[in-house]
Amino acid sequence: MHTDNDISRLTSKHQATVPRRIRQVLGLKGGDAVRFRVKGKQVVLEKASRRDKEYRDYLKSLDAMLAEWHSPEDDELFKDL
Repeated sequence: MHTDNDISRLTSKHQATVPRRIRQVLGLKGGDAVRFRVKGKQVVLEKASRRDKEYRDYLKSLDAMLAEWHSPEDDELFKDL
């Protein structure tokens, strides 16, 4: 069984370039979102769907709305819940 190996090196900021062949297979373009799925000790890279992006945006907006409750006083009040 022959498999091709595409290798990329992490930068000091833990970033890596997705090799050209992988970008072509996934149809990735600059600005596209990707999703990482952990399967045991392996990671699968997928092009994120529109639904994935909408969910991520929803979580960001929800976090922003709840940010007013992120204080030491609130943590003390809610610690037993």
